[in-house]
Amino acid sequence: MRLEMRKSLLNRLILASIFSLLPQEGFAGQIHPRYISLEDLVRRSDLIVIARPESPFITEKMIPLAKGRKRAPPFRLVTCHFQVIETLIHGWGPVPARIAVSAADWESDMEVAKQYYLKGISKHVVREYYESKTAPQDPGKQPVILFLYYRSESAEFVAQGGYESVEMKRTVVRLISKK
Repeated sequence: MRLEMRKSLLNRLILASIFSLLPQEGFAGQIHPRYISLEDLVRRSDLIVIARPESPFITEKMIPLAKGRKRAPPFRLVTCHFQVIETLIHGWGPVPARIAVSAADWESDMEVAKQYYLKGISKHVVREYYESKTAPQDPGKQPVILFLYYRSESAEFVAQGGYESVEMKRTVVRLISKK
């Protein structure tokens, strides 16, 4: 009996910790991950830079989903801030010295949240993920290579986890030359 109670408590703690990692608005549907290779990440990037985290590294902006009488929790947009050390590739004009990077697919995630909270529609979405074998778990501590979509003043990761260790610079440069 005691073992069952401990297992139940452990399961509840695990679930609580998982839910605490979700954005405040939750995700209004089911996410189906699709993992992409480093080669795909390079090929899809408009901007590839080596960058150092700035302070504050992370900022949050709460975006209201509902207007008028409708009620919905706000959407939480998380942005990471970096200082650009070196530009490896860019498809747009000059690259700023400092860059704010939003999560991959954040606009689509916000639309899914609107559909769920305002219309009651739950969507299943495919999200692309990149899983580095060498990058630090926390990119907020040391310089990393960022793989980004870049639009004049804003940038977002090409895929969730769209960063790599600077030790992979040679490999990334080689893949850029094949692009």
